[in-house]
Amino acid sequence: MCINKLWFPGVLSYVMALFTTISETTVLCLICLAAINGNVSLFLILYKNRNLRTITNMYSLNLTAADTLVSVLGMPVTVVTIIKQRWVFGHTACVVLCFFHHFIVYNVRHVSRNDLHQPIFLHREVERLHQHIPNERIRSDS
Repeated sequence: MCINKLWFPGVLSYVMALFTTISETTVLCLICLAAINGNVSLFLILYKNRNLRTITNMYSLNLTAADTLVSVLGMPVTVVTIIKQRWVFGHTACVVLCFFHHFIVYNVRHVSRNDLHQPIFLHREVERLHQHIPNERIRSDS
């Protein structure tokens, strides 16, 4: 039996669109909940343990705050837009959310890029300093 005889035109595409919408919504909700749960956990861990409050962990906490903002502001709007199949929040919300999303993402990229290059910069500076210090002095200090 052919599937075209069982389904009249349009029903199969409707079912596939509904399945896609439900799948995307479920996955986005799970990602949003996992992101919020993980980020709040990191906040609580660093709040309760003073010995974990290092510069590196504070940097991670800053990235966590940015990720939390994206999870809280961006994902629910995306879920509603997927369910409604159109933008329902108006022009002003579009501009504001777009600004905040790009502002947060740009800052995270900028800070992360600088952080990734920092060890390379420090390594080069240490190498440069070692070239200017006599070997006897380096050995005696270690």
